[in-house]
Amino acid sequence: MTPIPAHLSVCPWYPGHLAWLLAHGRPTRHDPGDAQPVRADLRDADLTGALLTDADLRGALLSGADLSRADLTGADLTGALLTDADLRGALLSGAYLLGAILSGADLTGAHLRGADLSGADLSRADLRGAGLSGADLTDTDMADTDLTNTNLIRAVLRGADLTCAVLRGADLRGAHLTGAVLASANLRDADLTGAVGIASAGPVGVKRRTIYAVAHGDTVMVQAGCSWRSVADTIAAIRERYVDSAGREHHREAYIAAVLGAALRVSP
Repeated sequence: MTPIPAHLSVCPWYPGHLAWLLAHGRPTRHDPGDAQPVRADLRDADLTGALLTDADLRGALLSGADLSRADLTGADLTGALLTDADLRGALLSGAYLLGAILSGADLTGAHLRGADLSGADLSRADLRGAGLSGADLTDTDMADTDLTNTNLIRAVLRGADLTCAVLRGADLRGAHLTGAVLASANLRDADLTGAVGIASAGPVGVKRRTIYAVAHGDTVMVQAGCSWRSVADTIAAIRERYVDSAGREHHREAYIAAVLGAALRVSP
């Protein structure tokens, strides 16, 4: 049996490649020493509409590349650098993007159904109208990301950082948000029906606010306005706000009841 050099044994694709070389009578010479496979450098490349289904692009350098309408179905982009890349309308269903860097990327209308984006950096990315149903977004950085009208049905967002993210009109039915960070996130008109780890109540209070509660380990954080606080701190803030509100006690009590109701539904 032809031995596989140590520096190539870590590459899942190499045994198949070696078998092909042997089957076709090709030489099996290798780079000496500890040479490592070279990452594809496609920075700023024009790959508009390219057919890249099941392509091996692990660790590829694709920052600034134009991949609009490209077919990357099932492609492996683990650890790829896609900063500021144009992925508008790209087909990425079932793609592997674990740990990929997509900060500032334009994914408007992209199709990412069932894609694995766990641990990826999607901060400041534009995902308006994208399809992410069933996608794995565990521990993903989505701070300042625009997810307006995005399909996140049954998506897994456990531990995702959604600080200042815009989720207006997002479809989060059946999504898993346990441990997600939603500080200053905009959830207006989002559909949370059947979502796990998050609950809403309202509108309540004089300003008719919607209450959101998210489970964080053994605690529950509540958003009643613009800030996320513990249940106790939220209730204390409500009591302080309405302390001199004669005749509006019913608003205060309804507000508190909504907070407790939402928190109870996500309590560990």
